[in-house]
Amino acid sequence: MKRDTALRRTPLKNKGMLPIPLRVKRAVWERDDYRCRICHSDLSQGGKHTHHRLKRSLGGKNTEANLMLLCARHHAMLDEQPDLAYQLGYYLRSWDDPETTPVEPWPVTP
Repeated sequence: MKRDTALRRTPLKNKGMLPIPLRVKRAVWERDDYRCRICHSDLSQGGKHTHHRLKRSLGGKNTEANLMLLCARHHAMLDEQPDLAYQLGYYLRSWDDPETTPVEPWPVTP
C-alpha cells in the first residue's frame, strides 16, 4: 500500500496535523504573486514558505486568510521579532480572526 508522500514529509512535531491542501497553497501563491510578503523577492523558482498567521498549534486553519507566502529568511525573522510580528498581523493570537485582522507592511530597515 502506497503512503501519501505529503504525510511522509510531515515533521514529527506536526504529527496529526493535516498538510496544507495543494489547491490552497496554489491559491495563496497566486494571491501573493509568488513573492515574499515582506521583501517581495521572486519565489516562483523555489524557496517558498507558506506561513500560518495563527499557528496550527493554536487552532489555526489551512485557509487562504490564515496563510501567506514568505521567503526562508523572513519566515525565520518572524521568530526573531515576535512582538513586531504580532503587532503587524504576521502572527495572530488565538482570539484574532485571520479573516478580519489586516497584515501591515513590515518596516524597511536601511
